[in-house]
Amino acid sequence: FTNTILYFTVENPDMKVINQLTLAKSSAEKASRAKTEFLSSMSHEIRTPLNAVIGFSECIKSAPTLEDAQEDANEIVKASNTLLELVNGIIDFSKIEDGNLEVQEVSYKPREVFSSLAKLVTPKMNEKKLSFSLFISKNVPETLFGDKENIRKIVTNLLTNAYKYTEKGSVLFSINAENKTDKTKLVISVKDTGHGIKQENIEGIFKSFERLEEDKDGVTSGTGLGLAITKQLVNTMKGKIDVDSVYGEGSTFTVEIEQKIEQLADANIQDITIEYTQSTQQPIQEQ
Repeated sequence: FTNTILYFTVENPDMKVINQLTLAKSSAEKASRAKTEFLSSMSHEIRTPLNAVIGFSECIKSAPTLEDAQEDANEIVKASNTLLELVNGIIDFSKIEDGNLEVQEVSYKPREVFSSLAKLVTPKMNEKKLSFSLFISKNVPETLFGDKENIRKIVTNLLTNAYKYTEKGSVLFSINAENKTDKTKLVISVKDTGHGIKQENIEGIFKSFERLEEDKDGVTSGTGLGLAITKQLVNTMKGKIDVDSVYGEGSTFTVEIEQKIEQLADANIQDITIEYTQSTQQPIQEQ
């Protein structure tokens, strides 16, 4: 009995080597499959808008009227923006995977940053006639010091995800803050009335090019790279992201990130609520 035990422990190092090699082989095969799936999905995602650009370009050449040509040109612009968004996502994803993510801390005014991001996404919301509103709590400091650019990327990805998967209803973009002595915890939330996510699929939405089950309309949607990058960025900034979703009713994505306080907001400042309209693309309500 003792000899048997020694055979599988002290006196048989070959068994340990074999086990290590088996684990290494399994890990390498898993990484290879993941890479293959990634490249396959990436090729598919790029091919779709690229084919649209080529197809509508050919249509312009034979368009019977200027109006028809302009409509085709508009479709080319949309497809080009989709392609650019995808390529930028791949670049950011590659930087994160290689550990080359640039972190640049600067002074910035959060109200200006979040307001500009809301205005930037408003035309997309208007295309689907969605009700879009922005809420900024009076607790949000006047000036912060931190990684402004990565916060912009996180918010942009969340807002892009919201209008992509919301066909009707509303999107609410809200920012709250929990202030301490010299730091604040920004609580950034994007709530939509879109497709929603099944509970068993929530973990998968943060995986690159993960494809979920068919939705209620029979459409299979892919999460692309946006949420995968968002998760990585939040982790890099030592924050956290939560998802609360009801399938068929909508989702709420909430991000919490700490930033340094440079200047608190004026004591007289109030909560700000801005609603953007379909026709004017301008705020119609401020409090």
